[in-house]
Amino acid sequence: MRRSILIGAGALIVGFILGLVWGWVISPVEWTGAGPQDLEPSVRDQYIYNVADLYSQDLNQSRVLQSLELWGDANETICWLAGNEADTAMQDRLLAIAAI
Repeated sequence: MRRSILIGAGALIVGFILGLVWGWVISPVEWTGAGPQDLEPSVRDQYIYNVADLYSQDLNQSRVLQSLELWGDANETICWLAGNEADTAMQDRLLAIAAI
């Protein structure tokens, strides 16, 4: 009885260690194809604010397009944020990137 418990516990520990090695070293999960539209809504909004701030500083349209290229309905979200923004300076920055 005692021996079977030890064998079972040993097998459980060895299996756990092998599972960790397999999942972390041999074949780890690789996330691909995720874009800003896949972020949590509050983080997604912050991403757009950051793109608008960056554009207001360097006026690099290609960087804005590159930042939002995977996001099909980015303009819809940008316009919604601009419409709900109390800060007029941020509203202008958002509308500037929506116009690109």
